[in-house]
Amino acid sequence: HINRINGQTGQVTQVAEESSDNGSLGAESIATDAAGNIYTLRNHIVDTVTRIDPSGVVTTFAGGGGAVIDSVASVGALATSVNLQQPLDVFVDASGYVYISVYNYIIVVDPDGIIKRIIGNGVNGFPVDGDSGLNLSITAPRQIAVDTSGNIFFSMDTRIWRIDAVDNAVKTYVPSGLSSWVLDMSPDGAGNLFYADSSKAYIWDTTTDTTTVITLPNTNDTVRGLAVVPNGDLFVYQDTSQVSLLQGYATPFPNTG
Repeated sequence: HINRINGQTGQVTQVAEESSDNGSLGAESIATDAAGNIYTLRNHIVDTVTRIDPSGVVTTFAGGGGAVIDSVASVGALATSVNLQQPLDVFVDASGYVYISVYNYIIVVDPDGIIKRIIGNGVNGFPVDGDSGLNLSITAPRQIAVDTSGNIFFSMDTRIWRIDAVDNAVKTYVPSGLSSWVLDMSPDGAGNLFYADSSKAYIWDTTTDTTTVITLPNTNDTVRGLAVVPNGDLFVYQDTSQVSLLQGYATPFPNTG
């Protein structure tokens, strides 16, 4: 199932069944927009991103078509006309743009349903600092996030990269002390990045390039995911099926207080 937790009351509500049209919803990644729509990856057999509206109706949002991603680098195409080629993560920014990472690319779907390739040249490799989005060689970016200024973050194995919203140049950040791949990422209103490996949650201060370990209620439990919400609260999901709320831990998003 896919459930929604009310951050004020803690009430859990089921919003979608585990299966729907064309098989399992395969909730390997989940994102939401301001209108209350939920976006989730299907399993790799189907290779699509689905959208669940607030009433629970499930539709295909992106993928399922035959067009290759190389062909939509600049001209764009309907999101449902493209073969997503193993989607790995999905993220929705404050303006309703939906970012999807696939094996060699990161692509974005605008509010009109048009998909474009914005990062990746189709070649396996690791980005070189200073290169711009479409010139980057990337391999399986497992996590993506976008802050309120439009800077794009993505991770591969134990490294994180940041694409600057102004000059489109990439910068590498290598966190120290990680025990696994980066499992989840979420930026706050100041552009700092909250991220997790399998044992801890961290903050990357992107101004000073320093890292802080977040103290969690259950320090011995595996961290599975985290999210910063607009008011600056931080939610962390751990192996005990417990979601911890750290109120006011992060910088609120602009105009949210």
